[in-house]
Amino acid sequence: MEKSTTAAILLLLYFFGFCPQPGVPSFANPSDDLDFSYVKFVRNATDLPLLEEYDYIVVGGGTAGCPLATTLSANYSVLLLERGNIPSAYPNVLRANETLANFMQEDDGKTPAQRFTSEDGVANLRGRILGGSSMINIGIYSRADGEFYQKSGIKLDMNLVNNSYEWVENIVAFRPNVTHWQSVVKDAMLEAGVRPDNGLTLDHILGSKVTATLFDDRGKRHGAVELLNKGHPKNLRVAIHATVERIIFSSKASGLSAKGIIYSDSNGRSHRALIRGKGEVILSAGAIGSPQLLLLSGVGPKSYLSSRKIPVVHPQPYVGQFMRDNPRNYITILPPFQVEASTAQVCWRSNAGRKIRVTCFFEIIFNLTCNGLKIIQ
Repeated sequence: MEKSTTAAILLLLYFFGFCPQPGVPSFANPSDDLDFSYVKFVRNATDLPLLEEYDYIVVGGGTAGCPLATTLSANYSVLLLERGNIPSAYPNVLRANETLANFMQEDDGKTPAQRFTSEDGVANLRGRILGGSSMINIGIYSRADGEFYQKSGIKLDMNLVNNSYEWVENIVAFRPNVTHWQSVVKDAMLEAGVRPDNGLTLDHILGSKVTATLFDDRGKRHGAVELLNKGHPKNLRVAIHATVERIIFSSKASGLSAKGIIYSDSNGRSHRALIRGKGEVILSAGAIGSPQLLLLSGVGPKSYLSSRKIPVVHPQPYVGQFMRDNPRNYITILPPFQVEASTAQVCWRSNAGRKIRVTCFFEIIFNLTCNGLKIIQ
């Protein structure tokens, strides 16, 4: 279980960095084509029984859920639930030159990017597709820095952490072909004092660097969904168009425990999936989806649940709290000449924690994204 959890944590960190590690970065083979062999695990939720049992149930087939379900399936039966569809249903998510289209298309309730606006009026997107937000983001891959682990309070075997990173990187992380204009911008940032020049690195460190990408040499995206290809064929089942509505809890002398979930398929039929023995229900539905599901299941601030007539199963005042926006600013530049379209390849980090990414969605315009990890145009 420790190895599985580690892999899940690592995949949550596509947009963060890790403490410097010696040696040459390990990358996926640039000649590898998109691998859709994971579809052998996938079933439409409408085709699944109304009642089933598994050793583990993973809610959310995104950046964390895919590697977690894969590693658990080596020894246990696993059900991975995803509300969206498979990536091949939306070919534009697989192409770097259509990244902006994912952000701009009208949300019809089925699109891979779900639009929503916070109570403060901040527009956001979240993944609604197998592979999660790794299938709609700008494809930066970087390891997490040491401060992240120090503040998390999680004690991990760092050798296992590094091995897990390499497992991920050999499948989805690619060496970018840095465009000429991105090299020019990088040189300009170095001249402006954003140093040192770290060259190509997977580490999240101060200064300038060339970062790894989820896009291969042909501009094809390799998201977290491809990690499912390593799943055990007899143990892993992936349900798509499966919307989890509630966690089923049971009270024992030892305390409250989850024993399953209730989910609905695209026809509105209700299904139950239960866990066997000492199995677990694991939430990996993202920073919004996981606390939302806890609240719908009666776990959260008592006053909040009562105001919405949700029976209180376990009062926990911090569920759904401490959410923060990730502020970002844009500098859009219209050069007097044509530049190559590209996703982010070079980036910078200052000692004040500020980050800058450069990207170009069109051949006549490019953006500097400051203090942000996500482009929304």
